[in-house]
Amino acid sequence: MIRHILLKRENNLGSVVDIVSVWKVLSVFCLVFVLFVGCGEPNLDDPKVREKIIAEAIEYDKLQTRKSPSGEELRYAPNQEQPYTGWIKTNWTLQQFQNGKSNGLYIEWYESGQNEEKGTMRNGTKDGRWTFWYENGQKEREGTYKNGERNGLWTEWYTDGAEKSKGNYKAGKKDGAWTFSYQKGNTLASGSSDKTIRLWEVRREEHLRTLTGHTDEVISVAFSPDGNTLASGSSDKTIRLWDIRSGEPPRTLTGHTDWVFSVSFSSDGQIAGKWESGRDYPLVGGQHG
Repeated sequence: MIRHILLKRENNLGSVVDIVSVWKVLSVFCLVFVLFVGCGEPNLDDPKVREKIIAEAIEYDKLQTRKSPSGEELRYAPNQEQPYTGWIKTNWTLQQFQNGKSNGLYIEWYESGQNEEKGTMRNGTKDGRWTFWYENGQKEREGTYKNGERNGLWTEWYTDGAEKSKGNYKAGKKDGAWTFSYQKGNTLASGSSDKTIRLWEVRREEHLRTLTGHTDEVISVAFSPDGNTLASGSSDKTIRLWDIRSGEPPRTLTGHTDWVFSVSFSSDGQIAGKWESGRDYPLVGGQHG
């Protein structure tokens, strides 16, 4: 259609100026179409674009919930008979709605204005690539969702940018080999779904030792503050404490009834664990390392 308009103008008037004018009109039309109809993904990192959309967006708590004949819950703008299509905002979020459900771009900011998470929604669930950030601007994790579940490659980082873990998900569950890393000084520890932990000398890129003992995948590793003890959590429901200096067999802490999702040391050497529900608690055994 655009090609037809340009050729017609050129044949009738033979003017390059007219062609440029048509292009300008079409460009403005496309920009307005993208901003207000929701086709494509506007650049919300551009303050002018963001301010324009925020000014036009409806507050989320002003939407009304009604059930469709099929029983599906849809959102409506006040005094509107059709499910809402357009932008929705809260204090720190902005998202697109289509036909009464979250569809399109979703973005959330920290109070400082730094991006916290960004991705796309499909029929009210996360779908496609999503990125999450720490408040310092460093990526925290990134990967893809399918129908609201993690699917495909996911990577996590520490706040300093060092890689924390990498692996694949399938239908929301870890699939295949995963690597988990924790660095202390020049020594890097990596845990894997092959049930082992490997220690590496970072500067020389040299493999130092392989630690064995877990009976299922190693989900998390952490060095003590002095670097002498390594703690590892596993889906075998145990925590193991490794004396890096002596190389003696690890101490095994048991009692969990679910995966040990993460382990960490406080500054005074106390170790804490976290299981899958996300609840933190100290472990019996006092100081280590």
